[in-house]
Amino acid sequence: MEDKHEVNDHKTLSPVTHSGEATVSVVKEKCWDQREALPGEPCCVICGRYGEYICDETDDDICSIECKSTLLGRLSNAQKREKLPHQVRIPVVDECVYVRDNDDDILKAPSLSDNEVEVLRNKLEIQVKGASVPPPILSFSSCNLPQKVQKNLEAAGYEVPTPIQMQAIPIALTGRNLLVSAATGSGKTASFLVPIVSRCSKFRLANPTSQRKPLAMVLAPTRELCVQVEEQAKVLGNGLPFKTALVVGGEPMAGQIYRIHHGVELIVGTPGRLIDLLTKHNVELDEVSILALDEVDCMLERGFRDQVMQVFLALSQPQILMYSATVPREVENIGSLLAKDLVFVTAGKDNGTNKSVKQIAIWVESKHKKRKLFEILMSQQHFKPPVVVFVGSRLGADLLSEAITVTTGIKALPFHGEKPMKERRNTLRLFLTGEVSIIVATGVLGRGVDLLKVRQVIVFDMPNSIKEYIHQIGRASRLGEEGTAFLFLNEEDKNLFQDLVGMLKSSGAVIPWELANSRTAGTYLARELGGQLESKECFSVTDTDSAETKYSKSPSAFIIKTMLKAPDHQVAGHQAHAGKLGPLVDDSGRFYKPLQSDERGTKEAAFYSSFSSNSKIPTPIRRFFPTYHGTQLLEASDGSGMHLHLVLQDIVSNRLDPSVMDIKMGSRTWYPQASEDYIMKCLKKDRESTSVPLGFRISGLQTYESEKLGYWKPDKKVVQDFTLEDVKLTLKRFVSSNPSSNAEPDCALASLIYGGSDGILAQLLELKAWFEDQTMYQFYSCSVLMVYEKAGVGEEGLRSRSGAEVKLVDFAHVVDGEGVIDHNFLGGLCSLIKFVSDILVSSTNRSKAEGDLKEQPENIANDVKA
Repeated sequence: MEDKHEVNDHKTLSPVTHSGEATVSVVKEKCWDQREALPGEPCCVICGRYGEYICDETDDDICSIECKSTLLGRLSNAQKREKLPHQVRIPVVDECVYVRDNDDDILKAPSLSDNEVEVLRNKLEIQVKGASVPPPILSFSSCNLPQKVQKNLEAAGYEVPTPIQMQAIPIALTGRNLLVSAATGSGKTASFLVPIVSRCSKFRLANPTSQRKPLAMVLAPTRELCVQVEEQAKVLGNGLPFKTALVVGGEPMAGQIYRIHHGVELIVGTPGRLIDLLTKHNVELDEVSILALDEVDCMLERGFRDQVMQVFLALSQPQILMYSATVPREVENIGSLLAKDLVFVTAGKDNGTNKSVKQIAIWVESKHKKRKLFEILMSQQHFKPPVVVFVGSRLGADLLSEAITVTTGIKALPFHGEKPMKERRNTLRLFLTGEVSIIVATGVLGRGVDLLKVRQVIVFDMPNSIKEYIHQIGRASRLGEEGTAFLFLNEEDKNLFQDLVGMLKSSGAVIPWELANSRTAGTYLARELGGQLESKECFSVTDTDSAETKYSKSPSAFIIKTMLKAPDHQVAGHQAHAGKLGPLVDDSGRFYKPLQSDERGTKEAAFYSSFSSNSKIPTPIRRFFPTYHGTQLLEASDGSGMHLHLVLQDIVSNRLDPSVMDIKMGSRTWYPQASEDYIMKCLKKDRESTSVPLGFRISGLQTYESEKLGYWKPDKKVVQDFTLEDVKLTLKRFVSSNPSSNAEPDCALASLIYGGSDGILAQLLELKAWFEDQTMYQFYSCSVLMVYEKAGVGEEGLRSRSGAEVKLVDFAHVVDGEGVIDHNFLGGLCSLIKFVSDILVSSTNRSKAEGDLKEQPENIANDVKA
């Protein structure tokens, strides 16, 4: 091993002083004895630190004897593999094909029929969407990679491609745009770096130039992931005309721009730092032909999306490669907008956990979490270092790491975004070299970072989303090696229960009794298992007779055996007709609404439970909400099996011929946490209706006209196209004796239905007064039902018994009010009140019930304005 400054004349291990005289210096044994490389200095090919020495055998830059041994070991292993017999037997379908590894000639994969390709993909658990997708490769030598790239793959330990590499590499090499979903630790990074290194090096060899502009770019959300990607790119590009530049925060920008200006093929960086560099310095990106987005779901979320789009727009129609373990539908949609002819590849279960990670769920209250953690860390049976403990906050990482060290005597270090880059690198180095057994980290370490020997993860604080949970426990496995993930959970994590139960169930993990019997998880289990579970510990099912008493003790779901039918007077929403899923009613005055399968169903059930037990709700206000009877399990109307339903009051059960109007409130009918797809869907409806200009829209209605004519019920399509004037006219027709007539509505029943001390206007005003004060809930997309029975109007005393009534329904979007007045609902309510008030004021047809409204309509209008 030679000193950097004595390469030509001496073979010495001693650095040289500025005067030229040699000084005795001990060669650094370990890589951590070496300092970090300064800008422009050579880097060790193994660890990336200052490459103070040159390896005699390979002429590579190295930092220590340890890294030299590692380098020579890899070289020796590669040479041994080259001496193996040339024919390697690889199973494909029923028979075997032979792939010949030869230095001089590279054979492409044998031609397979479409059926054989499909069989192969099924065996590899690969799903593809896209036109003319190349078949999977069976070895790296099957896709015409440069010989040096193949040797670098062997030296780095890549013997056989993983399933995702088998399919993604040949697609990327053809220049197709690609979106990949594969489990953590499945080899995604190499599956985009191999095509990048191969294509860039081939281009540079074919087009040599003294001014080397960047040819490819990789964006990742964290510094650590960028460092790791760049290091892997260096390994794969070793010995090729392929240089890299790392552009992340925490490092001097001068060195980064110096590196780029001196010629690189690949830039790896975080979006924010890259944009900062591009705005301050002139970097030519016109030759960048490949853009890779690692952890694409994170990159296309709102925090990074604008920055990623800035970078994308600065490039000239590059090939886009997008990768993550979790790819939600909205990310897939955005990817399709960015890239034409997109190929979507999934390896394993879509958005699923790594099958190699055993999940152990422990129900533990927050105040007992530390004690449970210490028990695991001090148990010879359960503690398998090195271990990553994930927490929810930076302060939590600092405090918990200190508590672990003090209590257990095991050294633990914190790791989070507020730590300087140098400290974070040093912490990772100590962890990966075994000097530190435990890292307590925030989610910054949860995505993409290869933690090598880590086979145990403890999720101390559950993250905010199930996809972050998938990424965190994925740190416990690499390339199919088995690992373990402990997760602590309690009622504070209830927003994840439904998804989490699905994850645990699909992986065969034990579900804690408390989790299975929680209301949210019970909803999922009831739907998935059809009300039947083998284990008493997980779930219980009773019949209707004991459901009411049992429910107060256990929030499980219950099978009911009542004769049910579709409602006769439903005017909006999904209807239980023609084999479709919709609400049902019975003869006892109960309305069974199927819970929606996503989080909206959970939200609605949670609201009813919260509202019914909330002592702060004034008693007069409760009459505006349907009575809640819990949840019950029954056969779905679409014949799909057992389904969990909300059990509510049937508002029209005591009416023979009810007139009903369903009005969706708010100018914005989606909740803030909704997906991008759902928001766009709601926004389209809002803009195409009167929701935006009026703050409400009519969703459906029926008005009973007479026994002979029956109901006037406009078609759903007609209602959807209502304009502002149509809304005014319909509110008049709703209280007219001639609603179906083309003549001007007579508003004959306006004073009886809208007016009076117990009329609809008075009820709306009472609701308005409450909404001007309540800050407990935000009612996005809630509906107001206006109901009355025309047949009884005018008969003395009948209206007080079954007359005009206002009810609020549909609470799938309700969120915590957080002390803020619900302006969205309140604005629509004020508009509706104004319309109803105007109809009363202008009405010329008074019924004899006008005596109930002693005050002048003008006074009512003044009350509204007040």
